This record gives sequence, structure tokens and C-alpha cells, in this order.
Amino acid sequence: MLLLVCLAGAAQALDWGGYTDGIRRARAEGRPVVISFYGRGAGWERRMNTDAYAGIRARLGECVLVRVDVEGGDLVQYRGREQTEAQLAREFGIGAVPTLAILDRNGDPVATIVGYTAPEELESALRRCLGR
Repeated sequence: MLLLVCLAGAAQALDWGGYTDGIRRARAEGRPVVISFYGRGAGWERRMNTDAYAGIRARLGECVLVRVDVEGGDLVQYRGREQTEAQLAREFGIGAVPTLAILDRNGDPVATIVGYTAPEELESALRRCLGR
């Protein structure tokens, strides 16, 4: 039980931000983006936080991390127009949570990972997308 609490704390320490600010930051810093599309009460999202993200903290640190609530009403800027997080999720074709979208340094999508992904698989996908 103590180990689980420690891992959850490690995942929460990752610097997840909002979509609009995250995209701006990524462009300014020339870094790729990992978008975590999540839904409230999604059990697999909690497991991603305690397992997968905690297991690859260093690799995630190379990216700008963004969280988007697939049911959210917060407004974001996407392709020059304002829309809700829920609308953004539809733009990305999100049909299940958790889903990760990996964007390159230019903000173009390069991969989508649907469902829970073990740390090793997620590390491998990020390495392929980041080219290292």
C-alpha cells in the first residue's frame, strides 16, 4: 500500500498543463507534446497515473504534458478557433479513455495510444515518436 501511494505522488508531480498554454509552450521551446485525454472517474486513467507515467518520468520530462477532459467545458484554442475541451476531444477522434496523443515539435499528431499502456510500451512508443 505504501508503494502505491509513493508512485501516485510521483505521477502527480509531473507538470501537466492545459491545452492552449501547452501548445504555445511546446512551440516556443521546440518540444513535442503528450496529450492525455481523460474522463472523470475513469479507472484506467488512475492506473496510468500510478503505473505508466510514474514508470517513465524521465522520458515524459522531454515533452510538454497536456491534459484534456473529454467532457470538459473549459475553452481552448485549436486551429484558430475557440472550443471546449469536449469539442477538442471530438476533433482528435477520441472515443475511449485514457487516450494519449503525441504531437511532434510542430504540433502535428504523430501517434495515438488508446487504453491503458504499460510503462515499457509507452516508453517504446515515445522513443519512436521522439526519434531516440
